[in-house]
Amino acid sequence: MNEELKNKINNFLKTPFNDGGSLKGLPATDEEIQDSEKELNYKFSKDYIEFIKEFGGAYLGVNIFAFNNHSMMPKDTVTKVTKDYRRNYEGRTTHKLLSSSLVIAIDSSGNPIVISSEGKVTIIYHDSDDTEVLANDFNEFVEKIISREISDLF
Repeated sequence: MNEELKNKINNFLKTPFNDGGSLKGLPATDEEIQDSEKELNYKFSKDYIEFIKEFGGAYLGVNIFAFNNHSMMPKDTVTKVTKDYRRNYEGRTTHKLLSSSLVIAIDSSGNPIVISSEGKVTIIYHDSDDTEVLANDFNEFVEKIISREISDLF
């Protein structure tokens, strides 16, 4: 994650609508990341790791799950959310995608937003099992939600 994007995130967190950081969780540790990667059989992307090590589970127009989320977010970790969606989607056409992805967010309709094994951020529409690539990587996804380019999902 480059400094420009970090500054955009920090500026977003300092809007008049919050207290300048309450929408940020506690930074993730290397141990939490490694344990989750092992449990999920999924290698976190470098840009997602950089984000959660800096901001933890944070709200940027959508809740981005990590291990220690901001106080207004559900307490569920990214590991638990991913495992729950994988279990709930068993037998569906999108189960293969979910099995090799990390659920990082959930839109306002309950659709999981994942980072695929290829690094693309994709939404899975639970009503139809259709998918849509939202961004080519996590950093692009963050840029798009901060700029409200994809705010209609939230």
